[in-house]
Amino acid sequence: MKKTILLLVLAILLASCAKKPSPAQAAQPAEQTAPAEGLPPNPQEMPGEIRADIPRPENAAPVPEMVTVIGAGEERRLADFAGTEGEQTLGGYQIARFEVTQELYAAVTGENPSYYKNDPAEGERQEKRPVERVGWYDAVAFCNRLSSLSSLTPCYSVDGERDPSKWNYTPHEGGSIGGTVECDAEADGYRLPTEAEWEFAARGGDAGGWDFEYAGSDDLDEVAWGDYNSDGKTHKVGKKKPNALGLYDMSGNVWEWCDSLSLSSLNYIIRGCSFYSYGSSCTVSTRGNDAPDYQMNNLGFRLARSVRNAAPARSGLLGYKVGDIVL
Repeated sequence: MKKTILLLVLAILLASCAKKPSPAQAAQPAEQTAPAEGLPPNPQEMPGEIRADIPRPENAAPVPEMVTVIGAGEERRLADFAGTEGEQTLGGYQIARFEVTQELYAAVTGENPSYYKNDPAEGERQEKRPVERVGWYDAVAFCNRLSSLSSLTPCYSVDGERDPSKWNYTPHEGGSIGGTVECDAEADGYRLPTEAEWEFAARGGDAGGWDFEYAGSDDLDEVAWGDYNSDGKTHKVGKKKPNALGLYDMSGNVWEWCDSLSLSSLNYIIRGCSFYSYGSSCTVSTRGNDAPDYQMNNLGFRLARSVRNAAPARSGLLGYKVGDIVL
């Protein structure tokens, strides 16, 4: 009997010791549960991407990531620059870190006019490819829609009207806007960059790299998708090396509309070259122009925004920020 009781007490003592961690074990931090592959530890700490795993209001406005090139209240005076003779002055402005993607375009318009809507390169995400096959008219209509969704003042007007739904224009059908299109550069909404703004940003602004042959490098393959490496199609934005300002694809991928008319025609300037382009046509100073209703599968755009008196973009997302960035 005594032997049985002794064994029972010994078993209880051993069980009690097994539940207590050793001093070394006690010093170890609690094991963290690894996030699912491809997701950040806390999705809300990774703003900027339209994510299926983050609940958001039905009418949430995407917020593209913008880079300040010239600060509010500042100016840069440039002589004989970006195809313009004489002196011109640039005020404060921001430019988008990425070309407008198919994801962002569809989130704002409900449509994706792109030709390259499937078969992305291995490891790339389809929705992160740049939107293309958009005309200049389509781009300015998009800018106004995104501005309104973001509670910002739209920049573009047609005969004084800033609401694109009242322009008597149907996007993506190759038509024209019948009235006079004007841009209010003092408004705080989204717009296209002027040609001078585009080239100043492509060259790195005040951040450096001004004399590179291409946007961010003398090695085209480092910074651009062109005829030599694109496999004949567009690629996910942000895959190549950025320039000194952190801007991606300023050379290659798709041509980009500017808010500047060609001096020799009524066409609008396009810059940046595309995945079709050869090296000699991808220099940071290369210029082209097309009619505002022209739509092609290597032509897209990038957003800009004046910051002279601009307030931050407001998404109305109760703390969420969604938009056009994921790398």
